[in-house]
Amino acid sequence: MTNVAVSSINDGVIYTITSPNGLAYSTQIDYRGQSLLALEVYNASGDFDIEYVLCKHDGQTDHIKYSGEEYPVFIKDPQGDILVALEKETDGKKQALVSKLFPQNNAAKGVITKPFGEGLLGFMGNTGYYLSYRHLKRVDFENGDITVHRNKVYKTFTKGVLKGNYIHLLREEGSNTVMHEQLDRDCRPIFSRTVELPEFESLEVLSLAIDEPSRLLAVRPGSGKAELWTIDVYGNLEMQVLFSLESEIYTLFPPVALHSGAVLFHFIAEDQNGWFVIKDSTLLECFVEKSGGYQSLPDDRFIRLGPEEWVLAGANATTGNGYLLTFYPAIEKFESAVDKIILLNRAHD
Repeated sequence: MTNVAVSSINDGVIYTITSPNGLAYSTQIDYRGQSLLALEVYNASGDFDIEYVLCKHDGQTDHIKYSGEEYPVFIKDPQGDILVALEKETDGKKQALVSKLFPQNNAAKGVITKPFGEGLLGFMGNTGYYLSYRHLKRVDFENGDITVHRNKVYKTFTKGVLKGNYIHLLREEGSNTVMHEQLDRDCRPIFSRTVELPEFESLEVLSLAIDEPSRLLAVRPGSGKAELWTIDVYGNLEMQVLFSLESEIYTLFPPVALHSGAVLFHFIAEDQNGWFVIKDSTLLECFVEKSGGYQSLPDDRFIRLGPEEWVLAGANATTGNGYLLTFYPAIEKFESAVDKIILLNRAHD
């Protein structure tokens, strides 16, 4: 098992996770206000096992270790339980074994199904909607059974959200043009409109609607500016710069919705990475990587993690305005294991 040291700083609580032969980050998710991570824990021969680490409300951690090199995908079901999908390919056919990570009454039954789990848009009753790699999937959870319907495969960039009993999608239609499409719960189109947008490098959806303004988070090509784009019901566009870096922002990762109503994004720029939190049209905080930790852009706060350069790997919501971030030391190309992983549990202003 890994070793965990816990310490408190002005900006939150730090968990330092170590293992004698190294470890690597795999994935993370929120679980009933707590944080659940999957880590690759290496042994002396260079192989690894998967260890699940649960950071609990009381600051303690629980650990579950599984032997074998299998990369897990976390899935949250409509009841808020965590399922783990292990994907395999047999005779050229991809399948996934999906089972509860914390089964009740020692039940260990798993379900073999088509792969899914990434890109959760949300639930309507016992049906989940997933948009991953331009594939829209409808998944029914009924009495322990899981049925995956592959409803749509889009040819271009596609993002989406759920609003009420409808699915809203935004996808590239042509040069500087996107299609906003509304679908019913069976993924059938019932309304669409085209909207002209400036050219963008990264685009994430905050909200999409037909009868009220829609909000997007965008980065333009070659730019270090994060912009909030608001589209009114007539298709008119208003743009607001949230913050600006000296270096180009390469990637925006999908938003993490916090229970405060705010949204967290993390990003990779040309020579630094970081995260920011917005609520409505207000930037609440923004931190960028600086030697030994992360510097706040709006003020002089500095979160010190250690002497190394740190890479932000992932984030999840906890409770209220809280969230947990995972960092690992920057490594050379082709290396996989690191000597430590740091978790920062904090709350936005």
